[in-house]
Amino acid sequence: LRCELAAAASNGTVVLTATDTSPEFEELVDNWACHLQRLSIPPLVWALDAATHRKLQSKARQRFGVRSIYSADLSLPERARPNEWKRPSSDEYTLAVALKPLVVLRVLRLGFDALFLDVDIALSADPRPWLFRSPDASLQVSLNYDDRPNQQKVTGVPDLNTGVLYARHSARGVVALVEQWAKRTAERFDCP
Repeated sequence: LRCELAAAASNGTVVLTATDTSPEFEELVDNWACHLQRLSIPPLVWALDAATHRKLQSKARQRFGVRSIYSADLSLPERARPNEWKRPSSDEYTLAVALKPLVVLRVLRLGFDALFLDVDIALSADPRPWLFRSPDASLQVSLNYDDRPNQQKVTGVPDLNTGVLYARHSARGVVALVEQWAKRTAERFDCP
């Protein structure tokens, strides 16, 4: 894993996503990788199952320069039905999403900074210069603000949206924070 991450890293930062490839997600993976490649960012997919890894390896050398890594100890449980579409908020979807903090944690523990972009993110510009401009920022996460003024419960407090997340492996407390995120996610969703 360390060798693959090193090959995909730019200045110690790995830009990646984590997914399996149901037919619906194959288009997302291709679109994600195409946008990154257009911006000269090496696309890396953490495959959440062995079949996805094999599929991406066969495509990787031909289209968009996608690199794929896979670790059996960080993969979808069989009950999540790998390679099948997962309806948002379903148990299968939740199990897949719950692997995100574990993937980020693994990258950090292997000594790399992580820029995690959900597979449905399409970039129009390279976000790294903006993220790197603040050398003291240990963790940067996108936020969602409630833009529905007619809703009953409007708190004005943003929700974390981990679809775009940048974490520095060497920053004090970041690994512990991501460990806590992974622990709470597992407890909340009763994940393995």
